[in-house]
Amino acid sequence: MSLKNHVVNKHQHDDLLFPKCAHPKLRATEERKKKWLKRDSEPHLKFQNVMFKKQLMEDIGNCSSIGQTSRIESYHSVVNHFAPKMIHFHYENMLCRLLLAVMHYNENCGRDTKGLSIVYPKFKHGGYTVRKILEDPSYSYVNQMFDMLESGDYRKVAVVAPPTLSADKQHPDKVQAFAEFKKRSRFN
Repeated sequence: MSLKNHVVNKHQHDDLLFPKCAHPKLRATEERKKKWLKRDSEPHLKFQNVMFKKQLMEDIGNCSSIGQTSRIESYHSVVNHFAPKMIHFHYENMLCRLLLAVMHYNENCGRDTKGLSIVYPKFKHGGYTVRKILEDPSYSYVNQMFDMLESGDYRKVAVVAPPTLSADKQHPDKVQAFAEFKKRSRFN
């Protein structure tokens, strides 16, 4: 809506999310120099047809920071580092590992770039990719954890494991279950 109005030199909009253009007010000399489209003229209608196509609108939605998943993928990578999926952890252990992953991610998710590097992945067959080199991760949360352990504050947190998924189910008698198994087995 706002873009449709902007190209015809209308900078106040009826849109609640975007009531006016973000650029500063144009001086009269600047305004006269620009070539504005006339509302509902053929070029204006062609512009609208191109800019407001369904495919383009969906693509723009995917490009916005709301639709990006790189941060959540990065967080899941940190969780997998602290709590690998191929290893079973009891509830308390898993909770501790997840809390460690959260602290590590929160402390290091906004690291600055200290430079760029060029890498040559095999799948590019001689082509290259430019990557950011991030600052080294920090681990100051570890010192905070040790301070908490020394002060005894960790004792204030009570961790109660939830019941297992099968806890409320009725369990069969072992002898009866084995007898039924042997009855059904084709190897008897």
